[in-house]
Amino acid sequence: MRIEKISLREVQEVWENNRRFSVASRSPEMIALVDALSKMNVGDARAVGYAEGRSPNNVKIQVQKAAKVVGKNVNVVIDESQRRVMFSVLDRPVRRRRART
Repeated sequence: MRIEKISLREVQEVWENNRRFSVASRSPEMIALVDALSKMNVGDARAVGYAEGRSPNNVKIQVQKAAKVVGKNVNVVIDESQRRVMFSVLDRPVRRRRART
């Protein structure tokens, strides 16, 4: 057995990559979303197209789950006219307003 000296930063990077992909390894789509979101910075925006038979809400939920895996806050919007789900990375959580009764 060979023991090497490495930096804490290297351990953290490998651990983060392994954690991200082990959690997201359920589907190739989720892996792609996690990968894309991990490379995005605050203010970046992307869109994911969805097939005609697929529910846009399911795609929206998948984007939100991928963002949670990466630890980023996102704003997700469904664009039904173009059959796509758009999302952008925020610097803080989105506050939801409660409906007044």
